[in-house]
Amino acid sequence: MAPKATFNKRRVESAFYDRFFRDAKWVREFERIDEVARAEAEKHGLGAMDALHLAAAHVGGAAELITTEKPSKPMHRSSLVEVIYLYQSR
Repeated sequence: MAPKATFNKRRVESAFYDRFFRDAKWVREFERIDEVARAEAEKHGLGAMDALHLAAAHVGGAAELITTEKPSKPMHRSSLVEVIYLYQSR
């Protein structure tokens, strides 16, 4: 489930993704996700991918969505699920 990590021979990263996605819940209610995403995008000025991620989290019953999108971005205006910014320090 980590094709890029596998391609780049990053074994530790690839193993992490394999373990993570083994227990992931797959949300396949595509029409409902599309409906929710469109409404949320129009309401908050979201880009398509952010709206789809939020909608999938909501439809799938997630309590939170962790993202690298900064808190100033439109994604954080949504109340579908709690949006948490993953702070990355370098």
